[in-house]
Amino acid sequence: MLLERHGLELSTADVARAWLQLLPAGSLNQLKFSFLGIFLDAFLTPLSEIKYLDYNINNNCNRKESYMQVVDKKTAKKADGEAAVLAAITAMPAPYRAMGERLHAIIKASAPALSPRVWYGMPAYAKDGKVVCFFRGGEKFKERYMTLGFNDEANLDEGHLWPIAFALKELTAAEEARIGSLVKKAVS
Repeated sequence: MLLERHGLELSTADVARAWLQLLPAGSLNQLKFSFLGIFLDAFLTPLSEIKYLDYNINNNCNRKESYMQVVDKKTAKKADGEAAVLAAITAMPAPYRAMGERLHAIIKASAPALSPRVWYGMPAYAKDGKVVCFFRGGEKFKERYMTLGFNDEANLDEGHLWPIAFALKELTAAEEARIGSLVKKAVS
């Protein structure tokens, strides 16, 4: 397929080569993200709105930098997962904050393979990028209890019916032991 811009006939390969020259050396994920963004931008922009397309690196620096900023934010988000979860727990009101800190410790001890992240504003724990479990204070949905929940990635299946969310009003040793075993089972 040829793209025609201001009298230039450019093949898709020509456009790809031009953009690849702009990309810094880096991980494959950065390359995939940038490449996808470039082609989505090229194919979703109506021809009437495209003012120019040239190979000049200086003219395209701003676009390249904006793509790389998005990639850098994603990388920073992954690295700061633990800090973000701790910040979300700290932001909870007092009764939920103490339970949240304890839940965080239980989940981290029970399943060290899970990586903490914030998911819809709630502390969550993911395996291979998919959330396995999460918890939220009662204030989020004006509930009278804290909720510990498990997503479909959790291996909690028991027959044809099993619970995926639990209401917590208080954490005793018995609840902590049960939560620890549920989290272990969820990641098994």
